[in-house]
Parts: sequence; structure tokens; C-alpha cells
Amino acid sequence: MITFDELKYKVSIIQVAEDIGYRLKKKDGCTNPCYALYHGDKKVDEILIQHPTDTYRQRFCDRNYHHGDVVEFVKLHINAWPQYPHPNEAIRIGIILKHYAGITYTPRESISFHEKEDFDPTRYITAPAQIKDCRFLINDRKISADTVKKFIGHIVIIRDSKSKKAITNIGFPYTVPGKNSTPTNYEIRNKGFKSMAAGGDASSSVWGVFSRKVENIFIFESAIDAMSFYELQQDKISFNHTALVSTGGGLSSRQIGNLLSAYNPHKITCCFDNDRQGSMYNEKVKGIVCEWNIREEKNTAIDTILPNEKDFNDDLKSIK
Repeated sequence: MITFDELKYKVSIIQVAEDIGYRLKKKDGCTNPCYALYHGDKKVDEILIQHPTDTYRQRFCDRNYHHGDVVEFVKLHINAWPQYPHPNEAIRIGIILKHYAGITYTPRESISFHEKEDFDPTRYITAPAQIKDCRFLINDRKISADTVKKFIGHIVIIRDSKSKKAITNIGFPYTVPGKNSTPTNYEIRNKGFKSMAAGGDASSSVWGVFSRKVENIFIFESAIDAMSFYELQQDKISFNHTALVSTGGGLSSRQIGNLLSAYNPHKITCCFDNDRQGSMYNEKVKGIVCEWNIREEKNTAIDTILPNEKDFNDDLKSIK
């Protein structure tokens, strides 16, 4: 029986997106091309495509912060194919993907896509952050100065040397769990701006604050969520033998697998946004941990903590 992994080699997100009405916005570039969906004259969605020339590695991100591969894209738009009904969602997705795998794909737009550039650490000028550099976190995100001080060793100030604007931002360095401490990516934030480093490793690396001995790991979508959660929970939860980790808004199996392999934790707690995407991430982590436990004969527990609002930082701002 053909697997989802095999189908991902055969079916492009772009192929599926074009077929259900998404159209390329040529002016937005060819490295991470943008496709828009319209109902009449109203734009109802946009997606960015990562790795447009590599079908297996392709991922999408839409305006509602949904991320994923072609399987996740079909799942998100499952009702676009009423001609392929089935009560089991996974089987239905497989039927839809097999349909596209059997079609010779001809792009509707004649354009040459460029693969994403490799991560160049010398492109980013960084320095250890000081409290005076963190006004965005304190004034705009409402994280207390005391909390920022506790995390300051895991924050840098960062400037993109290729940017036309000489703007210094807040950076959260990402590394591969259990490997050396050389940054392989950066989560970059400022007022009205969030990004990841160009070409950065989004599949294996995480940002994290790790105790010397790690027994419990809390996983978040952003470093700011992790800091906010700490501030909200520091009087209720013991953070001894704990790691607070950010995956950068997406979630890959290798990120979770690397954490499990490096730290063999007693427990992993998912702290994703309280929305559909967050629920999907919860289920994905549960599946990875369950497989790890069976394969490695481990007994890592899994738990979930959901914020009351969209994210923990909203909760924090609401009590300030």
C-alpha cells in the first residue's frame, strides 16, 4: 500500500493549490512563491511555499498561521473535493493524493522557481542582549524585566547585513538539541515584525532554555510564548530539571525526535496555541512520543496545556 511519504514525492502543494483556485502572485518573488485564493474580488487566503522545486520537502504557510506539507494542506482543505467522499479522513486524504499522483502536472504559470538559499551565519551580526536592548519584550509584549533577566543569556540583538535598513531586532538563537551550541537559525522579533533567519534550519533546530538535568520539556510555538508562560506559572510550577523550548511556529518530527534522543525526558508538555493548528501539533507530538516509547522501550509521558486566549502572551498582557 502506498504511504503518505511516497505520495509526497509525487504530489506538489502547488499542483493541489492551483487546482482548487489559488493563483500565483508573481510580484512576490520566486524563492518562497505566494499564491492567493479569491472568492469573486475578495482575497480569502494566501499561502507561501517553501522549497517550491523539491516536492518532498515542500511546506506551506497560510495567513492563519497554518503550516505543513501536502498532506496537511489537503487535510486543511478537505471539503474542496466532494467527489472523493470517505468517512475516514486519512483514507480520504490518501484517495485525493493518489488522484493527483496519477496526473501529469503542468504548472499554470510559466515561471522558474529558485530554491531557498543556504543559511549563512556571517550574514547576521549578533551580540549578547542586555536589558536595555529588550524594550520590545518589556514595553510591547509586557514581559517583566525580572523575567527577561532570567532569559537574557538566550537572547541576542541581531541585524541582517543584507537588509537595506540598519534595524537591530531581538533574536532567539536556534541550535540542534544535543549538538554544539553554534546557531543554525534565529527567531527574529520586533514591534510589528517576526521572521526566521534566511535559510535557517527549521526542521531540526529549536530555541531552548535547558536545566543541567532535563526531565520535563515544555514545547511552545515561539520563544515569547515560553517566556510568558514562565512568568505566568513560576509560582505554580517547579521549573527544576526543565527545558522550555520553541519550535519557531512550525513543527517537524525531527525537532521532537532530537529532543527525545538528546534528553530522554520523563515528560513532554505541549503548550501550543488553543486553535486548530495547535490541536494538530498536539496530536503530532503525541504520535512521535508514542512511536519513540515503543521503539526505544521508553516511558516518556505526554501532556497538554492550552492558553485561555490565542497564546500565552495574550494571557500575560491581559493581567498587566
